[in-house]
Amino acid sequence: MSRRMLGISHGAALVLTLSIAGSAWASPADIQARAGGLHAPGTIPTTKSTVQLAECCATHVAWSPNGKVLMVADQKGLAILQTVSPTIAAATTLETLPSPILSMAWSPDSKLVVVGMRNGLLRTFTAAGALVRSISGHAGPVNTVTWATDGSLFASGSSDGTVKVWQPNGERLSYIVGDHTPVVALSWSPVHTHAGNILAYAGSKAVSIVTVSGRTLATIARGQGVDALEWSPSGDRLVTGAHDGAVNLWGSTGLQLATLQSQGGAITTLEWSPDGSRIAAGSADHAIRVWSDAGSLLATLTGFSSPVESLTWSSDSRTLAAVAGGNTINIWQFRQ
Repeated sequence: MSRRMLGISHGAALVLTLSIAGSAWASPADIQARAGGLHAPGTIPTTKSTVQLAECCATHVAWSPNGKVLMVADQKGLAILQTVSPTIAAATTLETLPSPILSMAWSPDSKLVVVGMRNGLLRTFTAAGALVRSISGHAGPVNTVTWATDGSLFASGSSDGTVKVWQPNGERLSYIVGDHTPVVALSWSPVHTHAGNILAYAGSKAVSIVTVSGRTLATIARGQGVDALEWSPSGDRLVTGAHDGAVNLWGSTGLQLATLQSQGGAITTLEWSPDGSRIAAGSADHAIRVWSDAGSLLATLTGFSSPVESLTWSSDSRTLAAVAGGNTINIWQFRQ
């Protein structure tokens, strides 16, 4: 197995070393790393660390719910990283995958991670990086995946216009046909209602809130071009991000509660912090904005040279990692 070394960054009490299977990237001598402060019109004291890669491209990052593992994906493979606060060190590299990774998500117990690929396949891995199974999931690219909060099911959304609900053993439980447009974002509500398990998914025309059996409970954000969404950890609110830069908060029944941002670059990725106190949204204007759960802008995080593709909070809600499809991984530590 050949390996690509992403880099090492010293500063801000973080050490990051990443290895991904594939062709050679950079030797330690090639690595450039720097640490700095935060461009922040808000109120959060923050320290930033930057890992500079010799070549691109890291496209997805996801911290495990238990905070012990950070997964990084690029166009060809994955790295499983063991974390022992406040350091991160490479643990396991995986063989090059047959198709680019478009989405990934950890199970709530941090034992499994599912990835969706451009060729329509789904794969599940253990936290140690062992392949569990490969699933023939969709007839188009798998743009989004999400787990039920009890870990009993996961769902996938595809450019083929469908949402499919799966058991961890790879058996399909249900099949939801959307508005016949690509499904680009998907989130599982942590609240089990009288209607059962609830999903929210974004197609090109609107956001649908549905049961796992496919019954539509509400349709929101019509014509807004939503590209990213996520339920709050408490399940009482849904946040959406759209083409026009709008970030909106919705109630669980579909009532619009607030607009956090109404202009700027298209929203490409967003995530609630695990404690529910903050929302981070990355955009095409090369920045991440962080809001309080009450809707106050707390910080604007910069330092990207291209649109932000993926971001992830650590389990303690104090560290945020993000990538923009290039050769840089940015990490911010929040000191309050």
